Amino acid sequence: MVMTPDASVLLRPEKKVRHLAYHDASNSLAWCEGPREVFTATLTDEGELVASGSYSHDHAITSLVFHRDVLVLGDEIDGLSVLDVDGTLLEQHDVDGGVQQCVVWKSQLVGIDGMGQVFVFNIGRPPTELTSTHALSECLMLEVNASHLYLVLEGGEVVMFEESGVRWRRPKRGDHGERITALGTTSEGMMFLTREGHALVPGDEEAIEFECWKDGELLLREEQRMRLLTSSSSSQGALLGFDNGGVFQLKEDGSMHQVMETGHPVFACIEQGDHLIASSWFFIHGKSNGVSWKVEHQGMPSLLAVVKQHDVLLFAGDDQNDYTAAEPIGLVALNGALREVDEAELGLWFEQSVSGPPPSAEMLYGDSEDMLDLLTDAERATFTESPLPSTNHDLLIEAMGAPAPQVRPTIEAATPSPNEDLHEALNDFASLALENTDDLLDTLHEEHTGVFRPQANAGEDQRTMAGDDGTAIVHLDGRGTNDPHGMIVNWSWLNERGEELASSSQVKLRLPLGLHVFELRVVDDEGSSTTDSVRIHVLKTSTS
Repeated sequence: MVMTPDASVLLRPEKKVRHLAYHDASNSLAWCEGPREVFTATLTDEGELVASGSYSHDHAITSLVFHRDVLVLGDEIDGLSVLDVDGTLLEQHDVDGGVQQCVVWKSQLVGIDGMGQVFVFNIGRPPTELTSTHALSECLMLEVNASHLYLVLEGGEVVMFEESGVRWRRPKRGDHGERITALGTTSEGMMFLTREGHALVPGDEEAIEFECWKDGELLLREEQRMRLLTSSSSSQGALLGFDNGGVFQLKEDGSMHQVMETGHPVFACIEQGDHLIASSWFFIHGKSNGVSWKVEHQGMPSLLAVVKQHDVLLFAGDDQNDYTAAEPIGLVALNGALREVDEAELGLWFEQSVSGPPPSAEMLYGDSEDMLDLLTDAERATFTESPLPSTNHDLLIEAMGAPAPQVRPTIEAATPSPNEDLHEALNDFASLALENTDDLLDTLHEEHTGVFRPQANAGEDQRTMAGDDGTAIVHLDGRGTNDPHGMIVNWSWLNERGEELASSSQVKLRLPLGLHVFELRVVDDEGSSTTDSVRIHVLKTSTS
C-alpha cells in the first residue's frame, strides 16, 4: 500500500507532449504536441483549461519558454520565434545552426546555438553572440541564477559571467582531460558540478568527483559513485537527483543528505513550499510535510511545471513508444488530502473513461435504419446498394423449407405389456431409485476438501517495435488473473533468471531487441499459488 494524492487529467492531447511551460503572471500554459504544434491555454482557479490559441511551426521545436508576456520558442533549423499568449507570431530571428538550449537570465534570454556558440536575446532586437567577443571555446551547457551565468566549455573549463563580462574561470584539471557532466546553483549562488576524468585514481578507472564553489573559491571536492542528472535551487540550497534514484538536499555549506529514494534515475526534482517532488521512471514521487507519496503516469513524466499561487503540479511525458497513443497532461493539487491505495491502483486516474452508455438491445436489433447509424461509411454504402428486405416471417419459413411430417403411433399400433410385467418393472425402478438416493445423500454429507487455486494470467504474448535507441517500453498486465476467493496476497513478476522485477499486478519495462520471457506468480491468502508466462518479442524498426 502507498499514499497518493488525487490526480486528474488536465488535458488529453492528440499527439505526444514534447515541451511544457507555465507563466504565473498570466496563468498561461503552453505545450507542444508532436515536434511542431504549439498550443496555449489559460488555467482557471478551478483547475480547468480555456484554450487561447495554437501555432504550427515549420521545424522541430527544441525549447519553449515564457519571457515577460510572450512565448519564445527555439527550433533546430532557423532560430527564435516570438508568440503572444494567443499563439500569434510576433517576430522571428535567425540563429546559425538553430537553437539547442534557451533560458531566461534576468531581463533577457541566453542560449546555445547548433554550433556551440552562446547568444543573448532581447525581445524586439536580433540576438547578439558572446562566444567570439570573449574568446570562448565551444559551449556544451549553461546554467543561470539571479546574478550569474555559468557556461560549461569544451575541455572542462567553466566560465562565470556577470552583465559586465567574465568574472571568473574555473581552471581545467588533469593532463588527460576531463568532462563536466552536470552543473547547478543553490538559492544563494553557490555553484556545484560533477566532473569525470581519467588517471585520478590508481589504474585506468574513471572517477566521478563532486565540487562546490562560492565566489571563485573551492568549498568541497569529493569522489562520488553516482552521477548527477538534474538539480534545482531550494530554500535550503538545492535539490539534486542522481542516476541511482536518490534525491539529495545540498546545503549552502556543502553538506548533503538524502531526502528521497525513487528506485530509478531521476528526470527532474523541485521544491514547492513544504513539498519535495521528483519524477523517475513512470512515477512522480513526493514528500509533503514528511509524508511520502507516489503518483503513476501513463508516460515518463520528465516535464514538470508548478502553479505556485495554487500549489498545483502539472506534469507530462511520453512512454517513448511511437506505436502508443498520446499520454495526458496531469494535475495534482499538492495541498489535497492523501489516501492509501494498493500500488496497482495508482494508474486508475488516467484510464480512458467510457464516453457513453453501451448500446441497448433496441439499438442493436431494432429497425434496420437505426442499425445503419452504427456502421462505418463504407459499410453503410454497401447496405445502401443492397437494401435489406423487410422482415416477413412467412417468407422466412418458406425459405427454410416445410418441416417433415411427424409420425405419431396410434393406439391400435401400440402393443401393451402384460400387467404383471409392468408391475415388476415399476418395483425394480423404485428400488433402484432408493439406492441411488442413499448414495446421493451420502455424497452431499461428505466434507468438501477441494482447494480452488488462483489461476495466474500473464496476458497475451506481445510483438512490439523498438525505438531509435533500440529499446521499447512494454506493459506487463496480470489483471486477467482469476481467483475464486478474490484474496490474492502476493504478485511476483520474474525474468528468465528468476529475478523478481515487481510485486504488483502490472509493471512497465524497457526492453532491448530480442525475445524475452517473463513469469507471473500469484499466491492467495490460503497459500495456494499458480504461475503463467508471457513472451515479449522486441523487433528492430524497419528502415525500408
